[in-house]
Amino acid sequence: MARHLSLILGSFVVLVMLGVLLTLGTWQIQRLYWKLDLIEARRVALQAPPLLLTAKDLSAERVAFLPDFQRVTVSGTLLNDHEFYLASQFHGDQSGWHVVTPLRLEDGGAVLIDRGFVPPDHKLPQTRSAGLATGPVSVTGILRHPHGPGFFTPANQPHDNVWFLIDPAAMARQAGIDHLPDIVIDADSTPNDGGFPIGGQTQTTLDNPHLQYAITWYGLGGLLLIIYLVYCRRYIIDRRQA
Repeated sequence: MARHLSLILGSFVVLVMLGVLLTLGTWQIQRLYWKLDLIEARRVALQAPPLLLTAKDLSAERVAFLPDFQRVTVSGTLLNDHEFYLASQFHGDQSGWHVVTPLRLEDGGAVLIDRGFVPPDHKLPQTRSAGLATGPVSVTGILRHPHGPGFFTPANQPHDNVWFLIDPAAMARQAGIDHLPDIVIDADSTPNDGGFPIGGQTQTTLDNPHLQYAITWYGLGGLLLIIYLVYCRRYIIDRRQA
């Protein structure tokens, strides 16, 4: 009788666990197709001709609708006296900084340009004076909407000009600029004079491990079912022999 009750209870537990595992596997399949759509949308955006942005395109009413990873071109003058330094950045195995500089647009307004990576010994402007464009420039790059802080992201340190994430509103206050739209343009890999900053730092690829995750969850469900069936078979054999 005790073993019979154990089988009933075990069957209930197995049924619940099997339902959970199959649900997790199905959720990962859904995530797989969501990620594939996202990868395709990003591929299309990155292959499209760059969109010429003007000040009117960067109004608060329009900027939210600009697609992430859209290739864009902006023209104006770099405000090199107001560089911001984005910490904890890497170029290959080398750690360093990203130089983020406001660009005063030809038709008014300004926008942040992530000009790319510099090693620690080229952080300060005087160490890379050749790359400080002083006249009108055109920058082609990838439009990004800044993301919020992660759980372990340190707080920005504006007074020390150390930033761990892009914050256009805070950067505008720090630079004395009336307004910076809530985007940043990552400059492409076009070389700068003197070699720094090194553009083209945008991470454009997306990991898509969801099929492996789905196989894992479904596989665990299948393994659980096999173990349960073996147990039930053994239970039936023992009952017949009793």
